[in-house]
Amino acid sequence: MNLPFIVIFLVILFILLGLILYSVLKALAVQFDQNHRRVLVFAVRFTCLYLALFIAARYFSDSMVRLLNYYLGILSFGLYLSLGYWLVYLFCCLIKRRKWVANKSAGIVFLGIYFSVVLLAIYNFQRPIAVEKFTLYSEKLTKEYRFVHLSDVQFGTISKSEMDKRLEQVYDLKPDFIVFTGDLIDLEHYRFEDFASLAKSPVPVYFERGNHEFYHDPTRLLSYLEKIAPIRLLINKKATFEELEIVGIDYNNQKGYLGKILENFELDPSKFSILLYHEPRGVEAAARKKFDLMLFGHTHAGQIWPYTLLVDYLYRYSDGAYQVEDSFVYTSDGVALWGPKMRLGSQNEIVVFTLKPEAK
Repeated sequence: MNLPFIVIFLVILFILLGLILYSVLKALAVQFDQNHRRVLVFAVRFTCLYLALFIAARYFSDSMVRLLNYYLGILSFGLYLSLGYWLVYLFCCLIKRRKWVANKSAGIVFLGIYFSVVLLAIYNFQRPIAVEKFTLYSEKLTKEYRFVHLSDVQFGTISKSEMDKRLEQVYDLKPDFIVFTGDLIDLEHYRFEDFASLAKSPVPVYFERGNHEFYHDPTRLLSYLEKIAPIRLLINKKATFEELEIVGIDYNNQKGYLGKILENFELDPSKFSILLYHEPRGVEAAARKKFDLMLFGHTHAGQIWPYTLLVDYLYRYSDGAYQVEDSFVYTSDGVALWGPKMRLGSQNEIVVFTLKPEAK
């Protein structure tokens, strides 16, 4: 599913929800006054305006797209809160207490809640990135290793300066290596020079692709990354880092893909094994290969409530840490996000793993 399709889908959804609510209220013989009709027309017009601006922005700067994404977030919160308001309004009409919500004070409260939620979501993205830390023990190790898991930087949704700042934070943690589970980019107009901060990495960076790499020219991106010395491309490949074995599987949304592709890999049972894959699907099949650690991204933990609930429904391993058979599984909320730079019910994060020998 590509970006224009997602936006068109959301636009149609917003309009249909408004029309459905209008029809339900009329069918129930609820008084639908002129102000409510104006609100509905306002929502439909501005939703269509967003679509027009989004199409126009394809020919303008990436900063324009980022501004429009903010508008998408503001519009989305307006939809959620309006749905809540309409439900309360409908209930009050049914119990003959319409005046409880159809007055100036109720409108002021609604607007206060609306702007508070929007500002909170913006703040939650702008606050310092979370650093999640885990320590794992294994009898396969004779020394300690420390590495950072990154996912979903999505350069394009965030600016180059924001991407560079997050990478500098990673380097300051002084890991032995870095692993990346996809979605480095989220724009078409990137240049080789944009990835100069990756070239500054003092340690190897093991990289596999996510779905957003395929929304743009993936071969051009790979040709750039191949020229960056610290990056090791793991496109259905395996690499060794001392006592560790790292397997990177390229993104594919076909059902059962991860389990099928892993049939071609044999793990060294004497080495601590790490699987990198973008989307947390096929986790049980991968666990049967006896990976010690499996790392995923993609979900953003839903990014914004109520999508957080939807993601939890769609993915069994939607975000955070899990134990699946003998494998420790972690799905990252992501370094950044897609669309509006807002978070509510999720967080931006980088994940630090410390691997230690098991005490004897």
